[in-house]
Amino acid sequence: MFRKILKYTFVFVLFATVLEPAVRQCAGPVYDKAIDGLREFARDAWAGLNTTSAHAKAVHDSPVRLVIPENLNENSARITVVNKAISLVGTRYRLGGESRAGVDCSGLVVVAYRKVGVELPHKARRQYGALHPVEFKKLRPGDLVFFCNRAHRVSHVGVYLGSGMVAHASSSRRRVVVEPMYVVAMYNKVAGLRTVF
Repeated sequence: MFRKILKYTFVFVLFATVLEPAVRQCAGPVYDKAIDGLREFARDAWAGLNTTSAHAKAVHDSPVRLVIPENLNENSARITVVNKAISLVGTRYRLGGESRAGVDCSGLVVVAYRKVGVELPHKARRQYGALHPVEFKKLRPGDLVFFCNRAHRVSHVGVYLGSGMVAHASSSRRRVVVEPMYVVAMYNKVAGLRTVF
């Protein structure tokens, strides 16, 4: 991890001191537009996490009523959900899947929460609409991080593991992976944070 940080720091310093002036001189307005885009991305990926929604549009196919067991212990349930999500790392991506044979992003959430007796709908946008908003500073392991596409539609979800890490079924990587939240946010804008509890 330290090597990666050192590598990216070196690349940034190299760009800022050597390449940046030359690129600015050659590209002019195009460069400025690109930099503005990068700044907007950084603002969305980091500052945007402090809100409960990033103007995402959740499409409700039908009202979802959550059934949560009365004797459910929140702390042990969170641990069970996180452990189940981690146990599925490496499972292949399969659209509509809800088993070890294959899962998609919302299927991973369904399987993890089914382990504690909570049944969730199998669509990220329906899960987003059914759950309770939570602020970033109150985000706990077992909560869900939702992402949206360019049309601002909720399209992806991951299980928050703590320390900024998310378990999610990646369609591009074709399997369940654990990645830092900001890495996932590079490809999908953060839509909001939700909790079952």
